[in-house]
Amino acid sequence: MDVRLVAQQLLDNKGDLAESEAARLRRQCERNGITDGAAFWRRVEAAIGDLRDRLPGPRVN
Repeated sequence: MDVRLVAQQLLDNKGDLAESEAARLRRQCERNGITDGAAFWRRVEAAIGDLRDRLPGPRVN
């Protein structure tokens, strides 16, 4: 899967909750021992942060 595409889709669909959704999915993978999945969602979390940093205006947490 394309990390940036998934990150953008989460931002589009979840807005401010995108990072927490990616983190939830990462934790779920970690609990189930799915290390590749956890690594993927970790990269998605980072990509969401990168995409947010590029948005105009102040970042709202």
